[in-house]
Amino acid sequence: TGQSFDTVSATQWERWWNETSLEQKQQRLFNELMAADPSVRQAAGRAFRCLATRDGEGRILELLEQGRGGRVQTDLLEALDRIGTARSMPYFLSRARVGDRAAAWAVGRRGGEEAEAALLKGLERNWCLDFLLNLDRVKSTKCGPLLGRLSRNFASLIRAGRGEDLRYPSSPLCRVSANLIRRSGKGPMLVDLILAEMEGKPKEDAIPGQLKPLFHNLRQILTPEFVREG
Repeated sequence: TGQSFDTVSATQWERWWNETSLEQKQQRLFNELMAADPSVRQAAGRAFRCLATRDGEGRILELLEQGRGGRVQTDLLEALDRIGTARSMPYFLSRARVGDRAAAWAVGRRGGEEAEAALLKGLERNWCLDFLLNLDRVKSTKCGPLLGRLSRNFASLIRAGRGEDLRYPSSPLCRVSANLIRRSGKGPMLVDLILAEMEGKPKEDAIPGQLKPLFHNLRQILTPEFVREG
């Protein structure tokens, strides 16, 4: 709520909560976003994530579009994600395109072709789990050009002695990478090429250019080390 109260008794907090309406509390938070003290602004921003109402969408959007959010911009964007209507979607898309992680979750929640395109663009600027997870949420089928980078998320393909993705339950990064590869339609081709390498029958001409570094590393893993008998 942007307020501090005695933790021993709830009386003071209950009195404060009941004496003003939610709309009045929201107005107070808007005022505190303009305070000179940065700690007050940050507390107000955190409180907005829970207390913002649909009536405040316009003012929050105005603050963000004018770049007046400052250090509390992420908090305000998360508040807008919770209460925002279609009116806020253009802002979410614009922020997602430049790699804003909070915006990635906002457009991922809403979905659609525009959301997928914005997430793919944002991933170019900020390669992180937030964008990968939300591409999975929107059921993206357009990650074929990212096959090389997605494949490198499987440790057993790039480092000898690193088979965590085989020995243990899949990590979120591995699961989301596998989902995006599968939906791209490139999964069967990748599996076939890897099996051919493991069988000692590489299909060099069939390996796409973006996968050649991956298969170069894989061959170093598969090449037996010299062992002197006796």
